[in-house]
Amino acid sequence: MKIVKNIALVMLGIFGIGIAMALMTKGNVGTDPITLLINGVARKFNISSGWAANILNVFYLAILLIFYRKVIRISTLLSVLFMGSFMDFGLWVLNGVMPNEPNFWVGLVLNIVGVVLLGASIGIYLSVGYGSSPADGMVLWIQSLIKLRYQYCSWIFYAICCIVGILLGEMIGVGTVIALVLVGVVCDRTLQCMKKITEKNDRPAEG
Repeated sequence: MKIVKNIALVMLGIFGIGIAMALMTKGNVGTDPITLLINGVARKFNISSGWAANILNVFYLAILLIFYRKVIRISTLLSVLFMGSFMDFGLWVLNGVMPNEPNFWVGLVLNIVGVVLLGASIGIYLSVGYGSSPADGMVLWIQSLIKLRYQYCSWIFYAICCIVGILLGEMIGVGTVIALVLVGVVCDRTLQCMKKITEKNDRPAEG
C-alpha cells in the first residue's frame, strides 16, 4: 500500500536526521545551525539533546499553528514525536562505542558522515511530499513574510539559530561551515535520485 510505503520513507528520513544530529554532536567540531541551537537549549536547561529537540519542535509547531498552519502535515507531526528520541538513541549508541571525546580528526569524520546523512535523510522524507519538519516549516513561514527565495530565508533562520545557540553557550566550528555548504547539496542530489526511482517504479511494465 502506497501510504504505508511513504510513511515508512518519512520515518526512515526522520530516523536518519536524528542519527545525523547525534553524529555531529559527538564529533564536537561544530554542528549545523539547528543542532547548534538544540545543544544550546540542552546545555542551558541541563536536559538531553533529544528532549531539547522535542521542545524546540513543539515551539516551532506552536508558531506554525498560529501563523502558517498550511505547512503542517504528516511529516511535521512525526518529526515532533520521534526526531528527538532518535537523536538521543544515536548519542546513547555513540557514547557506548566511544565513551571519551574524540580527537579532532575523528570528530571531523563523524561530522562529515553526519552532514551527508542529514542531507540525504532530509531529501528522503521531502521526496514523499508529506510536508516538512517544524524547522523547515519555519523557513517557509519566513519566506511567506519577506518573499525571498527559500535559500535566503533559510540563511536568515540559520543565522537566528546560530545567534541564540551562541548566547546559550555553544560555539560555531568547522563542522558548522561544512554543514552549511554540504547539507543542501546532498539533499538536492537525493531528491533527484528519489524522483528517478519513483518515475521508474511508476512506469508501466512493457510487454
